Amino acid sequence: MTTTRNALQFVVTCGPDDPDRAKFALNAALVAAVSGLDITVYLALRAAHWACAAHTPDPIQGEVRALLERLREYGAAIECCSTCMEAHCASASDEHGVARLGEGVQPAGLIGLARRASSGAQTITF
Repeated sequence: MTTTRNALQFVVTCGPDDPDRAKFALNAALVAAVSGLDITVYLALRAAHWACAAHTPDPIQGEVRALLERLREYGAAIECCSTCMEAHCASASDEHGVARLGEGVQPAGLIGLARRASSGAQTITF
């Protein structure tokens, strides 16, 4: 894995209990992506909620999903902690009980964060 000085990873840990903080984090990542930086957004802990395939529709959920979609449009990678998704996406499981993630969200372990950091990616945590 090669990473340059222009890579940033945003670790988002806040979920529905603090949606303003989650939206702020995703907006910060979006500004960086629009600026041409190589962006990875890693959703962990309660933020795994935002990565799940299905939720009860509400305005906040819609705003967060729209931000994630715009991030993908600008080439950002969206990852979700594989352990966290099991805890927070249980209601979005398939017929085999496997948690389903939203479009474009990839399950990932912490090793990816460590590898990107060791390759020069700066990490911003929310």
